Amino acid sequence: MPGIDSWLKDNKIPGEAFVKFGCPALLGVRRADMAPVHGCDTHNDMVVRHIEQLPELDAVVVASRWALATEGVRVSGEEGRTAVLAATDERPTGVEDNPKHVE
Repeated sequence: MPGIDSWLKDNKIPGEAFVKFGCPALLGVRRADMAPVHGCDTHNDMVVRHIEQLPELDAVVVASRWALATEGVRVSGEEGRTAVLAATDERPTGVEDNPKHVE
C-alpha cells in the first residue's frame, strides 16, 4: 500500500493498514474457495478488535476488491480461482450467493 502510506506521511496523518490478500473486508465471511487455514474471517475479526482498542481513531477506510467478492470473477486475462464466499458457520452454496454476504 505504498501510495496510501506515502499520502499519509506527506499529510502527517498516522495510519495503519491491515491487509490479507484474497480476503474481502467482511465480518463473519470466509473465502470458501480457499483453504480454511487462510483465515479471512479470523483476520477480519482481529482487525476489528484492534480498531476497537483505538478510541482516538477518527476514521476507518475499508477497501476491498468488491467486484471479485460480489461477482466472484476476475478481470479478463487475470489468472486465479473464482471467489466463493460463505458465512463462517455455513457451507458454501456457490458464487451466485456471494452478493448476500456483502449486503
